[in-house]
Amino acid sequence: MAAIKLSDASRSLKVPYQRLYLAVVNGRVPAVRDATGSRWLIPEEALPGIAEALGSQALKAA
Repeated sequence: MAAIKLSDASRSLKVPYQRLYLAVVNGRVPAVRDATGSRWLIPEEALPGIAEALGSQALKAA
């Protein structure tokens, strides 16, 4: 599973970091902690679904 950091996902999705973070903490967005437990990682394949759930237009087809 390829995963990206929460901060990178926020930029890719063009949504505020805090909004994405809260969605992760509330269980609305799939994420796991890295090996050190200091960062959230989001599966890349989940990004389109996350964009839709958060209302981002960043990853939607034109």
